[in-house]
Amino acid sequence: MKNKFADSVYLVTENTGLMRAGNSYKVSDSSGSVIGLLLEEIPGLIKKMLKFTPLKTALGFRIKFYDDENKLLLELSRPFTLFLSKVNIVSADGKTLGYFKQKFKLWSGKFDVFDNSGKYIASIKGDWRDWNFKIIDDKKNKIGEINKKWAGLVKEMFTTDDTYLIKVDDKLPIEEKILIVSSAIIIDMVLKEYS
Repeated sequence: MKNKFADSVYLVTENTGLMRAGNSYKVSDSSGSVIGLLLEEIPGLIKKMLKFTPLKTALGFRIKFYDDENKLLLELSRPFTLFLSKVNIVSADGKTLGYFKQKFKLWSGKFDVFDNSGKYIASIKGDWRDWNFKIIDDKKNKIGEINKKWAGLVKEMFTTDDTYLIKVDDKLPIEEKILIVSSAIIIDMVLKEYS
């Protein structure tokens, strides 16, 4: 893999679209170059139609993360759920890497991140009202943060599209940076789009 994710600052922008069933996001580095794309795949007409109903909060989802050369990096998926989400992380070659597990926290959002053996590796904690999240590793070190950026009055009032600024520790391996970038989409899909 090239050093496309060697940066420490990323921007994840939800693509605008009226009456679209699936979400899509572009990932840019600090220079503004697009280095990735996340696409939600929705199989079948019935599920697409259900995305426009209140039932969408319980529907499962599948999002594929591609680099700028259309190479699959990983896949995020959640099964049907009624309360707290568990989002699985699978590599491009189909290997389970781990999962995000939503935790109940009154007035805030929290996810724990586990590896494929179920070992705790990090937490994502934040304030869903201000959309500021910190990523803390298992040694209590801050390794990243996610902040929602103001998109302007018209966009904020009439669309659900958002932009997230992501900062990560420079010393993290590229695979972990990709995972942190992915966590912004999990926050958007679970706490905003699906709440």
